[in-house]
Amino acid sequence: MKKQILAAVLLLFPIVLPAQEGRVEVRYEAVETLTPEVQGLMEFLEVYYLKATVHGDIRGKKWVLWAHQVENGEVSSRPLVARTMEFADTTASFTFYAQAKDSLTGYVRVVTPNYATAKIPYPIDSGNGTEYPSQYILMETFPERPYDTTQDIPLAAFTTGLVRPMDFEGRKSLWIDFCGLRDAHADPKTWQERYHVPRFVYFSLRME
Repeated sequence: MKKQILAAVLLLFPIVLPAQEGRVEVRYEAVETLTPEVQGLMEFLEVYYLKATVHGDIRGKKWVLWAHQVENGEVSSRPLVARTMEFADTTASFTFYAQAKDSLTGYVRVVTPNYATAKIPYPIDSGNGTEYPSQYILMETFPERPYDTTQDIPLAAFTTGLVRPMDFEGRKSLWIDFCGLRDAHADPKTWQERYHVPRFVYFSLRME
């Protein structure tokens, strides 16, 4: 009898669940997708390239691209442009170019669906506690779990990798593991605390 009453109540007052935000996927294209001539020129100029294409329920969404500088465990964030844009389609590409000026400064330029930035300087630290300067590259920021439109979505980072010990010709040495950091699928804001990555910058997409 109680079960019948409960069923009747549920029919009269159906349970309303909150609407689930749309899933978002980020796909990457690296320099290998460019022509051999362009690849050779970028290698000569020591410029890195990475395109992040966002797919999903984004049409009509307002968006802002943020830059996050990470140093000593602290994250300093600012928008690249201090106004919101709007996605016109269900896909949108963000193309990143980066170049190390010296061991302490790197430049990043971003081309978005609505604007392109100048070469913006960011602090880096290629010393990284190693005998030789460690390279900074543009790295994919793979998620721990699928994104949705309510989340801050990291798109790319200009960073070095994980410092790993190794034996080389009978002596102790170190090497930089880029794949280990990328394939950890960790949020970039945790990289310094979890992996002791030196200062770096990453870029994320926020929608509303």
